[in-house]
Amino acid sequence: MNPKVYILHYADTEKHSLLGISNLFLNDLALRCISSIHEFADVEHDLIIVDNGSPPEAHEHMVKLLSDHGFDEEIKWFREKWHPPATGQISAIENFLASDSEQMAFFSSDSKIGPNTLSCGFKMMKDTLTPLHFSAPNMTHYGIGDVENYPSKEAWKLVLESPQLETCTTEMAIEYYELHGLDYVIDSWGEAAPISTDIQEGGSWNQIGSIFFANREAVEVAGPPDKRYIRNDQYQFYNQAKKKGCKVSHMGNVYLPHLGALYRYGVGSYDKKQIRKYAPDLYALKYHHSLWSQDNEEKKLV
Repeated sequence: MNPKVYILHYADTEKHSLLGISNLFLNDLALRCISSIHEFADVEHDLIIVDNGSPPEAHEHMVKLLSDHGFDEEIKWFREKWHPPATGQISAIENFLASDSEQMAFFSSDSKIGPNTLSCGFKMMKDTLTPLHFSAPNMTHYGIGDVENYPSKEAWKLVLESPQLETCTTEMAIEYYELHGLDYVIDSWGEAAPISTDIQEGGSWNQIGSIFFANREAVEVAGPPDKRYIRNDQYQFYNQAKKKGCKVSHMGNVYLPHLGALYRYGVGSYDKKQIRKYAPDLYALKYHHSLWSQDNEEKKLV
C-alpha cells in the first residue's frame, strides 16, 4: 500500500485574532500546499486533507477552490466544538491505522514541500534501525512570491505588510537559503523551494513541531495524542511516544518551508475566554498558564 500523506487544515469565517481580517484566505494555503505536493511528490502516495473544524461555508469554499485549480483530493471534514490540532491529528491517525499503509506523514496546510521531501522522509522511515520511529523535517523559511498567484490577493497584501510576516517573501527566503548553504529551485509559483539532499539525523527532539513522518508500529505504540492540549501539543505527544519506547528525531537535511503561527490557539479564532468556554473539563491548567488571566478568580475553568 502507498504511504499516507495527511494535511491538517482549518479556515474560520470569523476574524483571526492576529491578522484582523477574514481568514477564509487560509484556504489559499491549502491550495498552495496541495500544489507543491503535486509538483514535487516523487513517491506514490495517498493524499488526504483533514479539515479540522471549518464551518460549512469555509469548507465549501476550500473544496471549490481546489476544484477550480484542477485538484480532486480526498477530504475528511470533522466539525467538533473543540478542535485543537490534536483532534485533527487523532483523525489522521485513526484513518492511517484503519488502512494497510506502513508509513504516514502529517503536515499542516501552512507548509509546502520541495524536491525530495517525500522520498527522503519515507526512505528514512524505511531504513531506520527501529520501526518505533517518529521524525520531523527541518522547518525552514517560507517565501511568498507574487501575491497575484494567490486567489485572496488583497488579504495577502495585508499579510505581507504585517510586522509578523513582512520578511516572508521569496527574496528573503532565497537570502536565507543562500546564507545557510541550502540548495533550492524556483517552483511553478515563482517561490523558492529547498531541495532535501539526504536522510541524516540532526537536531534535538524538542525542536520538533506537530509535523512528522512515522512508521505504523510507532503510531500504534504511541497511541493517540491528548486533545486537551491547545499549545505545545507536540511536546505532549512526543513525550508520550518516548515514554512508550519510540524514537523521536529530526531529519538533518530534509526541509519543509513552514509559515506557521497563522492558526494556533485551537487552529483559529480561540482567545483566552473561548478556550475556557470550550476546553475539556480536565484541561491541564498548569501546562498552559500563559494563556490564563493572572486574576485568581478567572483561573477556574467553566
